[in-house]
Amino acid sequence: MDVDEHVCILKEMARERNVKRIVVDSISAFETGMPDKQKYTDFIWGMADFFKTQGISLLLTQESCNLFGTPKISDHGISYIADNILLIQYIRKEFELHRFINVLKMRGSGHDNRMKELIIGDKGPVVLDRPGWNNGSDASGCASADVQ
Repeated sequence: MDVDEHVCILKEMARERNVKRIVVDSISAFETGMPDKQKYTDFIWGMADFFKTQGISLLLTQESCNLFGTPKISDHGISYIADNILLIQYIRKEFELHRFINVLKMRGSGHDNRMKELIIGDKGPVVLDRPGWNNGSDASGCASADVQ
C-alpha cells in the first residue's frame, strides 16, 4: 500500500471512530518507502500536524539500527516535529541486556534527564529508578513507579 493511502485510511478511521490516540509502529516503514528526504519530512510533518489540529495524540515509533552505541533519532532530521521524544535503548550489564528509557525532549516542560530502567512484564511496563546504574554502585533497593 502506498504511504499516502495508508495515512488517508488512518484519517478516515480516526474520524469514523472518534479516536483520541493513534500509534504508528513504525515510521521506519514509511522512511523505507520514501527515499526522498524532503518528501518524507513533509509527509511526517503533515501527518503530525493533521492529527494535532484534530486533537488526536499521535505516537510514532522508529526502529534504530544501532543497538549499542550512540543513538540516532532519524536519518532525515524530523525530531523538530515531535513535542516529546522518548529513547528506549539496551545496555549490557555483565551478561544481561537491560532496557532503559529516557526523555530526550519534552516541549514546553522541564523533565528528568536521567535514564531509568524499563521493564515490560506480565502486568505491563514499569519504570525503575535505580541510582546505582548511574554511578556504578549496587542496583539494589530501587523504587518503582507504574507507567500510566
